[in-house]
Amino acid sequence: MLHPMFDNKTARWLKDQGYRFPPRLVVSLSGGKDSTAMVHRLLSWGFPIDALLFFDTGWEFPEMYEHLELMEKKTGLKITTVTPRKPFNELLKRYRWPDGQRRWCSREKIDAITKWINQNFNKKEDYIIHCVGFALDELHRTDTKEQLKKGQVMYPLLNDFCCDPSAAKHMTMDDSMTESDALQYCHDLGYTWGGLYERFSRVSCYCCPLKRKRDLRTIYWYYPDLWERALEMERSIPESNKYVTFIGRESLQDIDARLSKVGEHLGTVESLVQLDLFSAVA
Repeated sequence: MLHPMFDNKTARWLKDQGYRFPPRLVVSLSGGKDSTAMVHRLLSWGFPIDALLFFDTGWEFPEMYEHLELMEKKTGLKITTVTPRKPFNELLKRYRWPDGQRRWCSREKIDAITKWINQNFNKKEDYIIHCVGFALDELHRTDTKEQLKKGQVMYPLLNDFCCDPSAAKHMTMDDSMTESDALQYCHDLGYTWGGLYERFSRVSCYCCPLKRKRDLRTIYWYYPDLWERALEMERSIPESNKYVTFIGRESLQDIDARLSKVGEHLGTVESLVQLDLFSAVA
């Protein structure tokens, strides 16, 4: 069905309110499977993407930056990188690691994207729609106060709306995507992320304190340079030895001390997976 933001009724309403038509689509791109699928879905439906924004924390896996370059080649779109007001390494010394109650990293992302939009669009003339890549597994996230504050929000993985009338009539609600659907869709398009999704169920900053213990162990074994970099960042935090944020109420240094002991287990995981991880190193 034709997206209501692009029909004649909306066009008349926008004109009456002093806005241009069509609305301006701003896509928030993390580079993960869901947002990547969202971008390709929008393009396949004929949506005009006006801004494709990637917030660079400086804490991304190297494979993620390679993935973004590949996305530009495949889509023909220019990805605009926005950055925090100060490098995260500096903000870390002031705010310490983010946690479930103080996710200052998310606040920095929202502020940076909002600032870019304010500088590049005329809000008196441009009616802006934020496109967010929540999958069918994440319906609970679509009703948050933070999302409502953004104004008009669209979730392309959750609906069958299309701005191409000829294509719209062939679509059904079955087109909603789960996270696994999004990953398979991206694999079919030729994306691999350098194997990140083979080692992690969810890809985020390599030093995210909210990572599962299993993922932290994977970084320890397979990404020693990134692990050491994260340790150095934690040591830069004032009184870091008294500050615990990572899952299990431990510091990264505590976790490192436990993992450095051969055969030491961190948390409970399936024995087969655990043995595979530990046999992967000499």
